[in-house]
Amino acid sequence: MKTIQALEQELIEERLQRLLKKRASVQEGYDLESDAARKFAYQTELDELDVQIKSLKLQLGASDKKSSSAAPGVWADFFQAHGVRDDLQPSITVNCNREEHYYNGLHKHFSETFRANSNRLYCIVACPYQRPSSIAKRLVYEVRKKQQQIACFYDDNRPDEVAVADLEFGFDPEHTWNLVWAEIKTRIAGNTFLPTDSLLALADHCGDKKFIALLFRISTRHWTASSLEHLKYLVSKFENMPEGNRKYLVFFTLEFRYIHSANLPTYQNVLQQIKDLCQTANSKSLFAECYNLLPPVKSESIQDWSIDILQKEKEAGFKRLLQQLKDQVVEEDPNHPDSFSMELVETMQEAAWEHRNRPDRPDLPF
Repeated sequence: MKTIQALEQELIEERLQRLLKKRASVQEGYDLESDAARKFAYQTELDELDVQIKSLKLQLGASDKKSSSAAPGVWADFFQAHGVRDDLQPSITVNCNREEHYYNGLHKHFSETFRANSNRLYCIVACPYQRPSSIAKRLVYEVRKKQQQIACFYDDNRPDEVAVADLEFGFDPEHTWNLVWAEIKTRIAGNTFLPTDSLLALADHCGDKKFIALLFRISTRHWTASSLEHLKYLVSKFENMPEGNRKYLVFFTLEFRYIHSANLPTYQNVLQQIKDLCQTANSKSLFAECYNLLPPVKSESIQDWSIDILQKEKEAGFKRLLQQLKDQVVEEDPNHPDSFSMELVETMQEAAWEHRNRPDRPDLPF
């Protein structure tokens, strides 16, 4: 199930990646060329490619803005008519249940190991349209809601919401860790001085926190044959730490395009490697689990969500909500009839949160 906007953005992204690869190849030719005439030809082609690449990047930016601004347009009238509860928290943007993977998986594992002095690593693999990062954010919201002190990434523009950082692979595993550590240190410690550049020092810095949540998104476009070795190196940084510093909840959410479809056999080897990585990493100091292939959201889960969130005419509201979701589906998934991608559902949920926080709410305490 793909929205028209998602299809358009996907096509732009694919074309952009092709142009970037072509530019890298042309740049290599330019760097190796010694003949002035041929070097000039290479430069001309590079200039043309730069223009095309810039145009596509602008289109992607416009597409992102269109997507983010589409929610109020599609859902504003709906939430104006049915209202939402005043006491909502940002967790409503990610809490349409995917029971097998959340309640029977991630939440269960965390609950069973809650009092253990161990770091925790969770690898969550799904199609980007199923938003695997959301299930990680949901657990962090729940930990925070239950009055457990937790440090995590935040968005400066949305300080109440949990943020996810994009993981960039470096030239080798150590370089990747340096990039990851810079992200962690900046987002958790800010500009505060740390005595040493280490996870131990950061844990000491967050002495009043029971947990430190690190959420990273990994896109399939950044995945190469060496990526697994980079991940292994990252995981090793959280192993064998002193008990008092084992506060880390590490989430690697991996997005492999259309992994739920006919492409699944293509990814089977990678899926097994990631699962094996978690099993090998499991120890007393680090609990590691892998959750694969998050399914679409069932209409029953959306109904449960709407009953809990809406203020007025809940039954009629659910029927109308369901129809508006169906109207946005471009292609129905025969394996999951009457269900929806998390992308569609969360666009609706985010609109509910925006409605709750709209400027004309003088009754809200902010």
